[in-house]
Amino acid sequence: MNKKIGILTFHWANHFGAILQAWALNRLLINMGYEAEIINFLPRLALLHSQVLKPSKLAKKHLVRSNSIFRGIRRVAVEPIRYIYNLREIMHKNALFNHFRKHFMRVSSKAIDSINELKQKCLEYDICLVGSDQVWNPDFLIHSDFAYLLPFRLGQVKKIAFSASIATEDVPPTILKLYKATLSDFSFISLREKTHCRLLSLLLRRKVYSTLDPTLLVNRESYESIMNKDMSLPYDKYILVYNLGLSVLPLAKKVANIVKLPTIIYHKPQGIKQIIRKHPFSEYFKTAPSFPLEGPREFLVLLENAELVITDSFHGTALSILFEKPFIAVITNPEKKSRIINLLELFELEKRLFTPKKTPIEEVIHEGVNFNHIRKILNTARRDSLKLLTIALKD
Repeated sequence: MNKKIGILTFHWANHFGAILQAWALNRLLINMGYEAEIINFLPRLALLHSQVLKPSKLAKKHLVRSNSIFRGIRRVAVEPIRYIYNLREIMHKNALFNHFRKHFMRVSSKAIDSINELKQKCLEYDICLVGSDQVWNPDFLIHSDFAYLLPFRLGQVKKIAFSASIATEDVPPTILKLYKATLSDFSFISLREKTHCRLLSLLLRRKVYSTLDPTLLVNRESYESIMNKDMSLPYDKYILVYNLGLSVLPLAKKVANIVKLPTIIYHKPQGIKQIIRKHPFSEYFKTAPSFPLEGPREFLVLLENAELVITDSFHGTALSILFEKPFIAVITNPEKKSRIINLLELFELEKRLFTPKKTPIEEVIHEGVNFNHIRKILNTARRDSLKLLTIALKD
């Protein structure tokens, strides 16, 4: 009889990296012969974003978190307008992601949103596996009742963490105490970033391993099998800009002018944001196609056919490596620093990181990438990660 594995991860997030890492881990475990499914746990953070028009939710989201009361009030006033303005597009994007979950992922049927329900659900499995993505990020833990730490006893059910991520360098002492109290009964722990392995090893006084993100454990052919082959592309050759923030746009403009290629951009000033505050690069990218409303299958098509990728995303960087695409990695958020740098160091691709005032962008663009060498590193790291996962899942 095959062991039943319940995966606790960010399958609910409508973000390319989050859903693709969940799909990859789910598929990997099934291919290994396990009866694996994703636990349909919807934490309060997810519910907060899906009910943004409720006054109490808006107040919690903006007034409590904002450093300025005036700024928080302004955001509360603007968000319902933004939500209504983009409602049709939001519904379209949600439909694409929900279709992906329904047809390409194995997710438990009943949605649950409380710690007590999660505990009861976990008792149905032989193994509860937490990971990957930022499941142990202190900010996310706070808004999920610390569920991703599995803060309850499960008797004979084995707890495992695979390629979990703490993400931030600044971990509050209270969260460190929670790590120590809750992670002691995990039979195996591996993290995505090496920088935090030492932290948890010292804290828990045990070996904490470093393993690849699940998106890198699945081969390229598996991704190609789920792509939307009917998708039409606006250009034969283009730069794909997978930017989570607008601060990447100045660099994208400069690169586009150098390589003489059009751009397809993820995030650009448009709609209500453009009405409220005019962005200096809005005119340059006004006609550039944008893909924030596409689903994961369409994103993979865009990535596979790009000539060059510019990204400030961890998963944008990881998938560029997997698809063997020349890329430029940009760090716009200090919290992303360790994630992206650890990844680049592993594949000896530090020169693909653009550092303003230090590295001329022309050097990064024209720096060659030896993908034969990268493939060897990936195969070795993949083999080591899968070996650790195999050992962890055994009795």
